Amino acid sequence: MSEDTRILINAGGRVFETSTTTLKLSGAGYFEALLGDTGTQMRGRKRARPGDDAPEVTGSAEDDAPGAPREIFIDRDPDVFADVLRYMRSDRLPAAAAKDEDRLEDLKAEAEFLCYDALSMACDAAIDAMRAAEAAAAAAAAAKVIPEARNLIIETQAETDDYGDDASIHVPKGQVLYVVSAMLIISQPLQDLFNAQRRHKGAFLRLEACGKPMILVQHWLKSELGGFDVMHGIRLCFSGGEEEEVKLSSYGLNFQINAWVGHPSKIPGLAHAQAQLSA
Repeated sequence: MSEDTRILINAGGRVFETSTTTLKLSGAGYFEALLGDTGTQMRGRKRARPGDDAPEVTGSAEDDAPGAPREIFIDRDPDVFADVLRYMRSDRLPAAAAKDEDRLEDLKAEAEFLCYDALSMACDAAIDAMRAAEAAAAAAAAAKVIPEARNLIIETQAETDDYGDDASIHVPKGQVLYVVSAMLIISQPLQDLFNAQRRHKGAFLRLEACGKPMILVQHWLKSELGGFDVMHGIRLCFSGGEEEEVKLSSYGLNFQINAWVGHPSKIPGLAHAQAQLSA
């Protein structure tokens, strides 16, 4: 059978149609022996090779008309043989099989049955690459240690009669700033000054992130207030996604900030606070 002819392969009950050239040029020893000059020619109903595992070739002398396909029956898994035939036609593993180690193992076993060295080596290479990628991913995950969150207490100590001060908090990429409390603080000397001048004075604490300002605490101080006045801010969580320098500034008073900076999973109370806000 030197010319290129159509051939039917019945693998486990499913019939595949291909050509003798595809089978012989694949390098699969099973089909080379069956269809090559050293194998038994496919004429009539006979065994192509001796032995119980040899394929059954069906047909008759009347079927030898030009273009009439022959049929070979092999008792193999048709799903796996479909992958074998895809590799023969394209010289590459099917994309779905190349990502599935179990499927590659089945395909390798089929390649060994068919004496198909090229396919067997392709399966080995794909399995090795898949296992190497999995090992690298596992090593990277094990090496990625999330650092503990930092607790920051920032308190300004300006001593002018028109208090106001600035501070900044560095928030690395992928981390968040969680403000637990924010306070405006009036000292006794400043309170005495307000009482003596009997004037009203506004004060606020502002946070600026991503170029957008946010008032954390705002209060009007009145002369009748005595002693220390402390305003507590609301809780908030800021995450800009990118690395950010969060600026804090006040007008009129000193301030104190209690905040955490870190990965959300490492900040105490953050998950509970977010659950309360979404409830």
